[in-house]
Amino acid sequence: MMKWTENKLRLAINAAEVALWSWNVDTNQIKLDKRGCDLWDVSENEAVSFEDLSRRIYPPEQDRVGAAFAATRAIAGRYEIDFRIIARNPVRWISSRGQGSDAAIYRSIMFGVFLDVTGRKQAEEANELLAGETGAFEGRIRVSAPRLGVGETAATNLALVVHELATNSIKYGALSAKAGTLDVSCASDDHENVVVVWTERGGPPVEEPPTTRGYGSRLLNQSMSDLGGSLETNWDAGGVVVTLRMTKAALVA
Repeated sequence: MMKWTENKLRLAINAAEVALWSWNVDTNQIKLDKRGCDLWDVSENEAVSFEDLSRRIYPPEQDRVGAAFAATRAIAGRYEIDFRIIARNPVRWISSRGQGSDAAIYRSIMFGVFLDVTGRKQAEEANELLAGETGAFEGRIRVSAPRLGVGETAATNLALVVHELATNSIKYGALSAKAGTLDVSCASDDHENVVVVWTERGGPPVEEPPTTRGYGSRLLNQSMSDLGGSLETNWDAGGVVVTLRMTKAALVA
């Protein structure tokens, strides 16, 4: 049987992109490893309290998460809490996991991990959103794409992009109208790049292109930048065509 040395454990933790935390329940002081500091956007040398991190939690969820963490000391066995943070742009989904009950405390300190589960949460939200409108969308969404290998990091960014585009289409675009259609095609223009074309037709009349750049727009552009690509939006009377360009190298990351 292989002996799990500290170095081997660290390699495994890094491979799984797990962030480590410890929480002193008496002083409310929290210590994070480097990945945890990056995730929460705090300095490695900065003393962090439970309240400091709580202020970085998405405001509507702060009370829920605070109550859940307070209750962990009475939980027998493992626990898992999912919530959003706004430490960095864009908003990220975090899963905090640990062992409950005071029996798992060592010298007033609880231990656990943080996982960035943004991609999974965005995919779940998109599926729920589309599942609720399955009857209305039947025969109106067409997808043509070759099989491509996509890495975990790229999958997270792609999920964010698709979720945002689908949400906009359902609320304001072609899928908000009974006769609206959505065509998504994907092709490789050469050996290095991939192009996805998102075409909406038959939605509400477009009088003029939107000029505001809100959170959703910033999220799209940031996610595409992380994919080593770009996003181009073209509006006309028939609807909108969104062209996503990215590199194959970024997709496998």
